[in-house]
Amino acid sequence: MFTTPEPLGVVVGLVAGKVIGAFGGAWFAARFTHARLNPELAWADVLGLAALAGIGFTIALLLGELAFPARANAESVKAAVLIASLISAAAAGGADDPGTGDGR
Repeated sequence: MFTTPEPLGVVVGLVAGKVIGAFGGAWFAARFTHARLNPELAWADVLGLAALAGIGFTIALLLGELAFPARANAESVKAAVLIASLISAAAAGGADDPGTGDGR
């Protein structure tokens, strides 16, 4: 599947890019504005939620079709979007701390 760089770029962009963007946005807001993190939340919780951002794949599929109109690339990019969504879901599930027992 990853015989060309496009699908790998899609996976890395969706998984890492969404986490960096969502977590970074929350951190910058808490650092440079009057916004504060709820005392019941930890930054690890925000990181887990940021990983969930990579699951949304509807727009990624649309952009993949528009950016890669060639049939061969389009199919591998669609598969890469779905794989990235699965990786993001697994990362978000792994970020949850099962030791607390209260869902936090």
